[in-house]
Amino acid sequence: SGGWLADLIPPLSEMTGLWDFFLLALIYIAAWMILRSSEPGTSLILAKVFDLTIPLQCSYNPHISPMHKGHLDAYWPVMMFASLIEFGCFLLITPELFSLFICLKTTLMTTVWLGRRADGTFVRAPHHFSFSLPCILDRRWPL
Repeated sequence: SGGWLADLIPPLSEMTGLWDFFLLALIYIAAWMILRSSEPGTSLILAKVFDLTIPLQCSYNPHISPMHKGHLDAYWPVMMFASLIEFGCFLLITPELFSLFICLKTTLMTTVWLGRRADGTFVRAPHHFSFSLPCILDRRWPL
């Protein structure tokens, strides 16, 4: 589930006529710029809010929480480990390098959340998937 992104992007796409991917890229670039230009303490808090918003929406929504139980169970340990590393970096490295680390960590955590199915497994192409052009054009071939 995309949480607030799923609630925001489709209506914006309909209103503006822009592709969903383009709107996601604009939000991502704006978030990256804010995190990179903020003070380290502010970046730490904003990154935590960004990393927790969608999973907490899924966790506390009674309609989708049971569906995302496996997804949430797989996300929290990764989130806690990344948060410990993030706090260590906050104490040990320069502010410029820390803000870069925050942006990369937030990108990774967003990918970990959005790149999983509801049962917690990663979204990926099947093993027998082929990128050959005839396979893509001819739907009789198995994908």
